[in-house]
Amino acid sequence: MADLQKIYDGCKKIYDNCYHMIEIMSSGIKTFMDSKGVTDYNPEVTLIKFDLLLQYSLLQIATADYEIDRNELIFIRDLTEKGDLVNYLNTLSDSQISWDDIYQGDIFDLREILDSVKDRIKKLSEEFVMVFSTCDLVTPQHDYLSDLTDNILCIIVGLTSMDGKVESSETNADCLILHTLDEIKKIKCR
Repeated sequence: MADLQKIYDGCKKIYDNCYHMIEIMSSGIKTFMDSKGVTDYNPEVTLIKFDLLLQYSLLQIATADYEIDRNELIFIRDLTEKGDLVNYLNTLSDSQISWDDIYQGDIFDLREILDSVKDRIKKLSEEFVMVFSTCDLVTPQHDYLSDLTDNILCIIVGLTSMDGKVESSETNADCLILHTLDEIKKIKCR
């Protein structure tokens, strides 16, 4: 079995690269918006939305085999900086769940929860698509989308190895962040 800590550490560095890239892009959008007199854009919100989208998508993959391994859950929980999907879910309802509750809970209930919030997470991804595609379009000297896609795919591969086996159900799972990257690509190709 691979050294899971090394895999996680490598994925964390990759995530940090993604985070830094999005932080720079969001700050650029903020500067541009401020110069146009639009002061209601907050780069922190874009970073939070990216984290929520990533955690949601990784949970989609982790639950695709109808099992959730503690290592997969720790990977997802600890990877991100700003957004926390469990905290977000708690703001949507009057219940208070934790990552440990998710691990100890029923996989079918978790999949149902993910399905019930999918439209909300898609909505969160819309601003991310706008910000990222705008920045990527105005900086033709660098292909940020390609970098982000490669990095996300590496993170997904890291996640799928956390339980010691890569299942075809995980590699073929519906993954919202990959759909989001496809949306950005469509905008970029117009």
